[in-house]
Amino acid sequence: MNITGVRLNFSNGASPLADFVSSFQAVCDFGGCVTGSELLAVDGDLSFSSIPLLGATLNYPTDPRRMRLTVGWTGISVAEPASFVLAGLGLAGLALRGRRKQR
Repeated sequence: MNITGVRLNFSNGASPLADFVSSFQAVCDFGGCVTGSELLAVDGDLSFSSIPLLGATLNYPTDPRRMRLTVGWTGISVAEPASFVLAGLGLAGLALRGRRKQR
């Protein structure tokens, strides 16, 4: 797996590097797998000396296992869709309440 780092690009020009590994799946049957190397994807080093070694998937599609690496960013939060629904319902309720008071 040739991932030296993952950036999240924002419209304001900020592009922080991922700084933690959330989960990963290695396939070590064919060699080339180094336990703990998944952390190299979030070490801040973008050189090719810092590459996770999570194995190989040589027999796909007969062997459906795949390498997987999920990374994240500390301090970046995104509102859940349910939060937007609750906020919308609250605003709609306030609007209806205001209309009833005017009558």
